[in-house]
Amino acid sequence: MFGAFVIVYLFLGGLGSGMLLLSSASSLAFHRSLNRSELETRAFDAWRNRCFVWGFVVLTCGALCLMLDLGRPERFVMLFLRPSASSVLSYGAIFLAALIAVAAFLLVANYCGGRVRVPTGARKASEVACLVLSVLVMAYTGVYLMSTQAVSFWSTPLIVALFVASAVSMGLSGCNMAGSLLRDTWMLDGLTDGLHWTHVVVLAIEVGVLAWFLADAMARGGRAADSCALLFSGELEVWFFGGVVMCGLAIPFIRGVVPLTAAQIASFPVSDVLCVFGGLALRLCLVSAGLH
Repeated sequence: MFGAFVIVYLFLGGLGSGMLLLSSASSLAFHRSLNRSELETRAFDAWRNRCFVWGFVVLTCGALCLMLDLGRPERFVMLFLRPSASSVLSYGAIFLAALIAVAAFLLVANYCGGRVRVPTGARKASEVACLVLSVLVMAYTGVYLMSTQAVSFWSTPLIVALFVASAVSMGLSGCNMAGSLLRDTWMLDGLTDGLHWTHVVVLAIEVGVLAWFLADAMARGGRAADSCALLFSGELEVWFFGGVVMCGLAIPFIRGVVPLTAAQIASFPVSDVLCVFGGLALRLCLVSAGLH
């Protein structure tokens, strides 16, 4: 029921929606500012467009994994032709498809703005829709597990909060990696500083939610406690402490609060790569522990 494709889908869905969320929110905030030069606007638009491309590609790959997990393409189509009001999967597929469609529209509007006239109002409305749909997709990746009543380890709203915090964290890292490949991001110091400290706050929130989730599982006892114990011993121990705790949380947080030198700022953000890997490790650990 929950194979490798599901784990990859949960990961790609969180990463892609996180990047689209940050891209949309940053675009709405940046273009409201009156104190920006033409060069700064070009630099920001290049960064935003790159983030939209990465987010769109990642999210589309996540949708492909969901379709492959269903086994037959016609089953994926039926989620739209005959949606069930009680099916969590149907809602998730609709949110996912809608987000991909809105992101595709924004890609066309951003890259073809000089050749295709897109009203400013339509662009802003699409960015707001992208922001809202991104939150829904991020939350759905947790609801998808929580709705599985047979697995007591997942039967808590805390897993939804954990997946949302993780997705935002991965999205911030993904956007930072996208920006590191561009020349003129140095002109966006205000934006990058804001995203930097936002990431530190989000990581702190993620640590708190993860600790609360694990403590709640132990307090509920039974199979939930048994699943939680698997994270601290056996095959999942390395994934949890090495992947989730160290790569996904500790190293990015330490790198976030320790002042950086000019050479470190100009280098490729290795800590962001580790943060994204930690998001994958988190989903692998939670799914594997719940199904054990």
